[in-house]
Amino acid sequence: SATVPDPAPHRQAPRSYNAVWTAQPPQIDGRIDDEAWAAAGWSEDFVDIRGAGHPVPEYRTRIKMVWSETGLYIAAELQEPHVWATLTERDSVIFQDPDFEVFIDP
Repeated sequence: SATVPDPAPHRQAPRSYNAVWTAQPPQIDGRIDDEAWAAAGWSEDFVDIRGAGHPVPEYRTRIKMVWSETGLYIAAELQEPHVWATLTERDSVIFQDPDFEVFIDP
């Protein structure tokens, strides 16, 4: 028998966050001070997608998520003060620039 070494033993399992159920969806107004958001805790601060060994991001990014019968709601706090866009074509590969993306695994 043979054992194949892990090609990236320093990698950690991806973090996860469980959205909180709410009977009353949050108001979509850019604020997160209503009852639905109060029930949801903040995620851990985001880290560099490249993993361990890379610097901790200079600016905090974190989220809250709730869901109801009518939808999934995501609030994000992104403290990056320098926001710009360099890509203008649809379906461009954006992850090479600083970005915020949401991937849902049903």
